[in-house]
Formats: sequence, structure tokens, C-alpha cells
Amino acid sequence: GKAASHLPGDCEVAMTMNVAKILAHPSFSKSVVPALEDALKKVSTTGNDATKADAFLKDTGINAKSFTDVAMCVKDTDGSKPSISAAFAGDIKADSIVPAIEKADASVSSKVKDIDGRKAISDADVTLGQLSDGTIAIGSSEALFKGLSATGDNAVAKYKLDTGKELAFSVSESLIQKAMSKGGNTPPERL
Repeated sequence: GKAASHLPGDCEVAMTMNVAKILAHPSFSKSVVPALEDALKKVSTTGNDATKADAFLKDTGINAKSFTDVAMCVKDTDGSKPSISAAFAGDIKADSIVPAIEKADASVSSKVKDIDGRKAISDADVTLGQLSDGTIAIGSSEALFKGLSATGDNAVAKYKLDTGKELAFSVSESLIQKAMSKGGNTPPERL
């Protein structure tokens, strides 16, 4: 998947999810997809922010089947707060997310910045924007966001993930060794 191509090469835990395959499964396509479509309609037709929601969905092109695949990278798992980044790929209008969020909430304008030629919303807790191929990228830091911008084959070549499966994940050997070296015989609690 397109999201998997954005996985950096230094993840302690790497994960991919084939959203398109999950949503195509008969039980999801008959029950979950219609429920998602209904939820999006209700968000955009009722409530105080209906106009903003309608504009956001129209400006970004997001619908119940927009996302095709997701990739996630976790680092610093032995720290108090792990570092997480994720890429969400699919049929999303290029360069639309940040302007649509700004349009819906003018207060985020002070957090918009240029990161390596890409418009992103960034503060001390999260950085969000779109990559050059339209993939939405989120990182718990600006550096993690930047780490998603390159493309490569780490998902398959390094992490040995089968991106055609609904869900695939890999835990680095160094993380397992680190956990075992602390005298325990179980994986880290977060895993």
C-alpha cells in the first residue's frame, strides 16, 4: 500500500492495515460501511457545525471509503511516552487537509507552518499534514512527521510485512532483546 511506503527504517514496532480489504469483507461492506456513511451524513446535516463538516468533507473528498491503507511506526517504547507516527493513504484531495482544518477552525492558523515545503499543523504534541502523494501524515513530533515524507520499501524489505493482509505488524529484534535483558521473560507491557 501507499501508506506502507512511508514507513521509516528505524521503527521498533511497524504496522500496516489494509483498510480497503477490511471494508470489502462481506460483513463490513454490508454493516460497517453503511453505518460509516450514515454517520458522515449525520455529522454533515445536523448540529451546530454542520456547515463546517460539509465543507471539510467536500474540500478533502473524504468519505466512508476514502482510506485504503494505514501504516504506523512506534519508537522509544521504553520511554515514558512512546513516539508514534502514522500515514493514512487513500483517495484524498492533495494539499486539502490543512486548508480544510483551517477553514473549519481559524484558531489553528497560528500553528500552521511550512515543513520541508509541505503545509502542516504543528504544536508541542502533534504534527499533521499531507505528503506529496496526498497521504495524510501524523507524528508526535515534527521529526517523526518528516520521517514519513520519504518513500521506500522498508515495510517489506526490512520489516517483512505482508501489506496485502488486513493487518500486519513487526516488533524489532532489538526491542525484544532489550525487554529480555532487563531480567523479564515477557514482552514489554505496551506490546
